[in-house]
Amino acid sequence: MNNDISQYTITSHAAMSQEFHTLIKHQDFLTVTFNQGRDSFITLILEVDPEQGTLVFDASSDQNINKKLTGSTKNIFSGSPRGVKTQFTTKSAQLFTYEGRPAFLTDFPDSLLRLQHREYFRVTSSVATPLFCNFTTHQGKKIRLVVDDLSVGGVGLLMAENEYPIGLREILQECHIDSKDFGTIRFNLDVRGFKPFTNTTTGVRMVKIGCSFTDISKQDQVRVQRAIVNLERAMISKLGKTL
Repeated sequence: MNNDISQYTITSHAAMSQEFHTLIKHQDFLTVTFNQGRDSFITLILEVDPEQGTLVFDASSDQNINKKLTGSTKNIFSGSPRGVKTQFTTKSAQLFTYEGRPAFLTDFPDSLLRLQHREYFRVTSSVATPLFCNFTTHQGKKIRLVVDDLSVGGVGLLMAENEYPIGLREILQECHIDSKDFGTIRFNLDVRGFKPFTNTTTGVRMVKIGCSFTDISKQDQVRVQRAIVNLERAMISKLGKTL
């Protein structure tokens, strides 16, 4: 696996600088996780200095979170801008004022991971505490399905085979996912494909519905990022690991 991942790892400052400039241009959100995975917030890269090998990122609106980050020596940035998994780790960051607002200054990471394969950034919903997606079909039927996996680009939904008449490229309206951890995410879905399979526990024939987000606001994109972080934490906790 390490050999497979290495081909997607960027180590030159020039190449990383180009990636950071792209994140700035598109105002792509990243999640920075620290304090051994116990704290995180959504941020933006604000400025890059390739000559000094430094980058500036937006601070949290919570002063206590900012104080915790100033004491952190391992800060993990992750996100999936435009369907590309991006992840890198920096060391200590210094809080300062940037263009009249609080921000952090940190050194370039040693490397940056950039993956275009969906399987690397999709996060599976927990079986113990599943997420549900509620939506309305074009016939006006209200449906509630289990979310099998979640990414910044869309969701995978599960249903029993032939349970509901959902068609390819159908637009599912008034969709929302609710959770006490990250609130309500609202969007429409474009049905992109179906994958039949058999549930090995029950023997029931199932279908996984692959859907892409449409008409999703910036605020709800942030909520999706938060949901992914929560799911990643749950997966890590289940495996008995820490970031």
